[in-house]
Amino acid sequence: MNSTSICKIVSREQLNAAIASGRFDGSTHDQADGFLHFSTPSQLAGTLAAHYADAQELWLLRCDVVGFGDELRWEASRGGELFPHLYADLEMQRVTSIQPIRLSHSGAAHPLSIRRRILYLHGWQSVVGGVKPSSLRAAGHEVIEPELDDDDFESAWQSAQEAYDRHRPELVVGSSRGGALAVNLNLPARVPRIVLCPAWKKWGVATRVPVNTLVLHSSQDDVIAFADSMMLIKNSEIPMSHLIETGSDHRLATPDAIDQLNAACIEFPDRMFRPWSSIELIE
Repeated sequence: MNSTSICKIVSREQLNAAIASGRFDGSTHDQADGFLHFSTPSQLAGTLAAHYADAQELWLLRCDVVGFGDELRWEASRGGELFPHLYADLEMQRVTSIQPIRLSHSGAAHPLSIRRRILYLHGWQSVVGGVKPSSLRAAGHEVIEPELDDDDFESAWQSAQEAYDRHRPELVVGSSRGGALAVNLNLPARVPRIVLCPAWKKWGVATRVPVNTLVLHSSQDDVIAFADSMMLIKNSEIPMSHLIETGSDHRLATPDAIDQLNAACIEFPDRMFRPWSSIELIE
């Protein structure tokens, strides 16, 4: 019974209604579809995969179990394992994270497959469809990758901003010059950015990044100094833990760097607390 979080899968309409009212109504009974109570991912996954594998626009909400006390019931599954359930009303302020998901049944280890919509901004003299965005696509993410002008930063910025405005991705990733574009984009405060060896000193005007920014950089980079990323983090007055050293050169194309990027795209947005006052109703 050491679970630290409980989860709820909801539809688009249910999420809209809860944001409007400020709470989810509780239920006095369990429902097999998982929509009326909170439980752990491993308990929700089997039934959801069987009944909602093709469902669109589902959302995963998470809460810490701490503080619920007697409102949580620990109930045994058919296999005898105990899982927490919350049947009481839930105030939205107690929800710590929200993310869109698609569900797939891949066994007990990782039954929930999270797929994000990502805007990827390539580097100078790079091409659309490179190693890093291809790895994100292979992981199941929807990757929007506009072609960016190598010779005109303002034109490249315009293309990147238009791509964001058109597709409204939940995450922006930029590499090198694309990282400089990412930190200069006009984004809602809730949208996280992951920038790889960002060339912010060479292009653009931004010298600070918001707290929901993660920087990946190699200390062996001979194109953009690792110290530049350290300076960016210090300028921004955000934790140095938001700078991760990985890879062996500027490209960040080694297996460990690719794995680090893929993990960051899954985990980093979910670490960022998003106040409910900043979440807009979905049209």
